[in-house]
Amino acid sequence: MNLVQQTLRRCLCITPILCVIPALLPLRAQKPAATPAPAATPAPAAASSSSDPGWPREAEQGGARLVYYQPQIDEWKEYRELTGDMAVSVTPAGGQPSLGVASLKASTMADLEKRIVVVKSIEITSARFPGADKPTADSLDRLL
Repeated sequence: MNLVQQTLRRCLCITPILCVIPALLPLRAQKPAATPAPAATPAPAAASSSSDPGWPREAEQGGARLVYYQPQIDEWKEYRELTGDMAVSVTPAGGQPSLGVASLKASTMADLEKRIVVVKSIEITSARFPGADKPTADSLDRLL
């Protein structure tokens, strides 16, 4: 498994959880109000209790560089198969960055009661680099 696939696997493990967070917000609003806390300034990223590195994320291997952005989920069939797209910037070793879109799919196991999702078997199903000519796009697709 190459670095890009490993990196995508890690980021997709967080993405379904991010999809569930908006569903939890109404539950949070139902809790009794506590004494108002004074206005706080945002905590620095290092002091955050979350281990989420934020978006976009980057990976490098053999002089090539990948910048990838938060996946946009298209469909989650029966909470078992996830499909979506992710914007990417691929820079070959010694080359210029090219913007594109990677389509992907993954298998998931969801525990709806506990609101936990495990994402596995992530696969890039296609990639598109609209600003590149055919030979360059093919080369970027293989690099991705």
